[in-house]
Amino acid sequence: MIGGDIPVDVLFDRLPGSRSFEDVRTRSVTVALGDADAVVASLEDIIASKEAAGRPKDLAHLQILRDTLRIRAVLD
Repeated sequence: MIGGDIPVDVLFDRLPGSRSFEDVRTRSVTVALGDADAVVASLEDIIASKEAAGRPKDLAHLQILRDTLRIRAVLD
């Protein structure tokens, strides 16, 4: 069981921008989430989705997400 709150965005029928669920699924990654595994969109797709959505709360996260992507590229 996981303690605390974990923010999760759930999309049902449309993705911001012009990407299909199938495209996003093919680039998804599996991450450990407590005792379970979760299939999530790649960091690149999350960034693209937040850029396309353009909401203030999404735009506020972009710098952190882009920095994370750059750091991961250096570490890989």
